Amino acid sequence: MEYIRKTIVENFFSQIPSILAKTSFFIYIFFIFVGTSRPFQELIMPGAEISDQDIVASNPFNQFLFSFLYILSFLSLVSQRRRVVEFVRTEKFFSFFILWSFLSIFWSDFAFVSFKRWLQYFGTGIIFLSALVHFESVDEALDYFKLILIFYIPITVATVVLVPGATEASFAGWTGLTLQKNILGQISLMSLIVWAIPTTDESLLKKAAAIILVCLSIVLLIGSRSITCILTGGILLVVASAFKVQKIVFQPIIGKFFSLTLVFVFSFSLLAIIVFNLDIVASLFSLFGKDMTLTGRIDLWNSILLETKKNLLHGCGFGGFWVVDNPTIDFIYSQFTWLPNRAHLGYLDILNETGLIGLVLFGLMIFYYFLNLLKFEGPHYWKWFIIVVLVLNISESTLIAPNSISGIFFTFAYFAFYSEYSRTKLSGMI
Repeated sequence: MEYIRKTIVENFFSQIPSILAKTSFFIYIFFIFVGTSRPFQELIMPGAEISDQDIVASNPFNQFLFSFLYILSFLSLVSQRRRVVEFVRTEKFFSFFILWSFLSIFWSDFAFVSFKRWLQYFGTGIIFLSALVHFESVDEALDYFKLILIFYIPITVATVVLVPGATEASFAGWTGLTLQKNILGQISLMSLIVWAIPTTDESLLKKAAAIILVCLSIVLLIGSRSITCILTGGILLVVASAFKVQKIVFQPIIGKFFSLTLVFVFSFSLLAIIVFNLDIVASLFSLFGKDMTLTGRIDLWNSILLETKKNLLHGCGFGGFWVVDNPTIDFIYSQFTWLPNRAHLGYLDILNETGLIGLVLFGLMIFYYFLNLLKFEGPHYWKWFIIVVLVLNISESTLIAPNSISGIFFTFAYFAFYSEYSRTKLSGMI
């Protein structure tokens, strides 16, 4: 009897790291979706007077909650040191980028702000890595995302119908439970991918629910009138179709490597045609009542590009540019009264904050991700989040923005691949 009791106690304590990791993961993504701010708040409109109170300030509850989750997740990694070391050795370039971003804090004009934002970014990685090393499979995470989205998406649809404040009137776009239509667009796009991921072992009822949620996600995506998210969704559909053709038609004939190379060339060519053909771009924008400046984004990019030249090699410091006390921000806000808090071009923010060195490290990270993906056997559906967010960041900036919806999906999808890849290497299959 004493032996049984001792065994039960030992088993319980051995499960504590796993429980902590998975609980932290769920709580984190729950609050990323739901947020801690009051929904339906009045938005700052172009032409309105600017004040410091109009800028989103640090939320003390967020700071306490997320810091607590970072600590719990870090503690749960202690028992998985071997897996963590193998993950870092296999992945490399994200780790280098994180290290370089940390070093950039030392020359940031706002070192404390840079450190806090870096800690948020690093902490997100800790939460995801902690959960992944305790999941039996990386796809187990889908259940957590689905559990949140199965309630969030229908409630958002009901909110749009019933609550006047859920519509951003001046832009004729839905905001739902979020503060801005582009955020709803990103959530809808991520939800669309989550529910579109095929699962062969699910029941007919689950498949029917997935189809309904895919349809609701599409409705919210279109209703948000976020042109960036809608265009990205269209590109996703075309690229996904190309991958389907690659697998069924070309792979049996010319092999996996050459057929995938063909798909990548086609995808980048399509993207280049859309971006550089001004007639096509103008027609697409006119459908949504937008002009060729992308609602002022191009003018903003020109202003930020001038700033990057001041610290071109090493950047101004991670998270050290978009700070209210920065005199340059005062000048930018005098030009752009819609108060941008990012460059709305993810790669430009990386260049501005971490310099050419950081941008090269990030580029190598993406290059080797896709190179290793070619070597990996299996579908690995998480790659779609990587592709979508990379496209999305042509006119949004979420790649290194702490706690952004599409940014956390990008980070998790990246970690999910290398978690699976390193696990496969440990088992000797690669």
